[in-house]
Amino acid sequence: HTSDRMWDLHKSTGVITGTVLAFLLLSFIVWAIIRRRKAIQEKPAAR
Repeated sequence: HTSDRMWDLHKSTGVITGTVLAFLLLSFIVWAIIRRRKAIQEKPAAR
């Protein structure tokens, strides 16, 4: 059925979107941790 094909396409699109969102979230968390570590390292030097 064409509806089955559309459902498969929708499912794969959802998987791709979910993977991309998870990757973006992960990279954002890593970026935040690195930024926080840099801020902690720079604070005593500023004093």
